[in-house]
Amino acid sequence: MQLAKSDLIIPIQCIVRALTIVVLSVPLLIGRFAFAERFELIKGKGEPVCRAYLESLEKSSARSLTQLICDRTKFTSGSRIERFPAVELDLWEHRAFFDDAGTYSRVAWPFLFENKVEFDESRKPRSPHIRFFAFPTEVDLDNDGNPDRVVKITGKVICGEIGSYQMVLFAKSGPSTSPESIDELKTSRLMYGSGLDGRETSAVMDLLRFQGKFYFDFVPVGRAANDRNMFYVMRLDKSEDWPANVCQVRPIPGRQK
Repeated sequence: MQLAKSDLIIPIQCIVRALTIVVLSVPLLIGRFAFAERFELIKGKGEPVCRAYLESLEKSSARSLTQLICDRTKFTSGSRIERFPAVELDLWEHRAFFDDAGTYSRVAWPFLFENKVEFDESRKPRSPHIRFFAFPTEVDLDNDGNPDRVVKITGKVICGEIGSYQMVLFAKSGPSTSPESIDELKTSRLMYGSGLDGRETSAVMDLLRFQGKFYFDFVPVGRAANDRNMFYVMRLDKSEDWPANVCQVRPIPGRQK
C-alpha cells in the first residue's frame, strides 16, 4: 500500500516542529542546570544584608561556581546588593604603586607579591594575569563618611585556580586622585582583621554596598583552605579596629536551582 504525498505532509510537519522545539530548548536546559549549586547561610541569618547577599547568589546567572566567585559584579542584576565596576589602570604608569605595595606585602602577606612586576619592551607585564583596577571615588570602604581611594589587584594565574588572587587595597592618592602608594594603616586593618594576612591560600575579594553601608566580600579558593569556596561578607566601621564578620555563605553542591 502506497501513501499519497498529502498523507505525508502532516507527519513531516509534526516531526519538524518537534525537532525545532527540542533544538530551541537545549540552550535553555543547559543554562538551567549547568550551575547546580545552591547556597546555605551559615552566619548572619538575622542580618538583612546577609539575606540580600544570599538572594543575589541564588538568583545569579553564572554558569559555574568559579564564574560566580571570580566576577561577582556581573551577577547582581535585580538584587538589593550594589556592586562597583572597577576601571582597569595601566600597569606601567602605576608601577611605583606596585613596587610600594610589593615591599609592604612581602611582610604582611608574602603569597601575593613574590617578585616585582616585570615588563617587556612594549611596557606590557610579562605575566598577562596581573591586572590593576581602581574603584569609583565615592567608595567609603571603612564607613567613616570620607571617600577612600580603593584599588584591586588580580594576578598569578587564572582566577579560581590554585595560586590566583584578587585583593582589595587602600591607596593614597596623588594630586590627580590617581593611586600613588599603598595606605598601610588602612590596608592592615582590612587584611589582618579579615584573617587574610599570611594565609597559605588564595582569595578573591570585591566590594559591595547595601542600604548605604559598604562591605567587602572574599572567597578562599586555594586547595589548602579549610573554608574553600566559603563566601564571607565583612564590614569595616570607623569605631572598630578590625572588620566585623557579618555573613558566611557556603555552596551546597549537587543540588539544582
